[in-house]
Amino acid sequence: MIIKAGAIATLLKRPDPAFSAFLLHGRDEGRIREAAQALVTVFLGAADDPFRLVRLTGSDLRDDPVCLADEAQAISMTGGDRVVQVRNIADTHSGAFETLFENPNATAKVIVEAGELRKGSRLRKLFETLPQTAAMAFYEDNTQSLEELIEAELRAANLRISVDALAYLTSVLGEDRGITRQELAKLVTFMSGGGTRDAPLEVSLADVQSAIGDGNAVTLDQICDATFAGSSDVLAIELKRWNESGQNMISVIRSATNHALRLQLLMAQLGTGGDTELVMRRARPPIHFSRVAAIRMQLRYWNQPKIKQALQLLLEAENHCKTTGYPEIAIAERVLFRIANAARA
Repeated sequence: MIIKAGAIATLLKRPDPAFSAFLLHGRDEGRIREAAQALVTVFLGAADDPFRLVRLTGSDLRDDPVCLADEAQAISMTGGDRVVQVRNIADTHSGAFETLFENPNATAKVIVEAGELRKGSRLRKLFETLPQTAAMAFYEDNTQSLEELIEAELRAANLRISVDALAYLTSVLGEDRGITRQELAKLVTFMSGGGTRDAPLEVSLADVQSAIGDGNAVTLDQICDATFAGSSDVLAIELKRWNESGQNMISVIRSATNHALRLQLLMAQLGTGGDTELVMRRARPPIHFSRVAAIRMQLRYWNQPKIKQALQLLLEAENHCKTTGYPEIAIAERVLFRIANAARA
């Protein structure tokens, strides 16, 4: 069954007992992880009981396609419900789930974390059509939902944010809910003390830039700008920083994909006779002033055929990260440097 976006929050708090399996898919890995953890907590409570929670990966299913069905029908040694949480799933793993749903003895709740799945894909179709399964799509926060998240997180810490600081945050955050929360936690720590519920402390643009100016969200922008400007030396430095921080390389590929889509949209608007400065000024989410010159330059380097090819390369790279078992850093470096070389060609 397809769960519409407006009903997801309710389901995560009070899932219908009729659902035995949940597919969480989309581009926002952070939101998918949050949703999966929310379901685990609902079924098992705050503590992860190793006798009641089993975690599998796409590699496990590839090596042993029946392990999912076996785990789903196993009985907990300590009693109570069991949960099987499966991560890094792609459409190629559909057979394991078809086997699972043919098994009448499966009693565990199954929570599946997948990446972006095309509409009509085998796995999506399976979860969207069966009455005992729930399929939920998670995509990046839009400007409104991102602003609401930022304000809610800061309000809980007795903080409020200035208009220009909020605009800056919405321009550098939002690719991944998990990264967004990490950056907001850094900001809250930086601003700790001084505010009360009745008199919240205001967060200024300078505060935001001091707290997260060299953080993950900004680094993603720097990686994207270096890639699409053809600045291979800068790209090498930023990729090294990102990799050493231990962050997921798929987030880099997705950020580059979203950046390419944004350039594609801006170019389409320019192609209808729009003025460059006006088109950039009206862009949503807003282009932060610190990136205006970089994006203006990128619009000179790229055209629609080139950006379409770059998007195809990025989509293939993300799929390779999920299905081939090759190191993510190697896949990401290969595709980003290939795009950087094409930027000024």
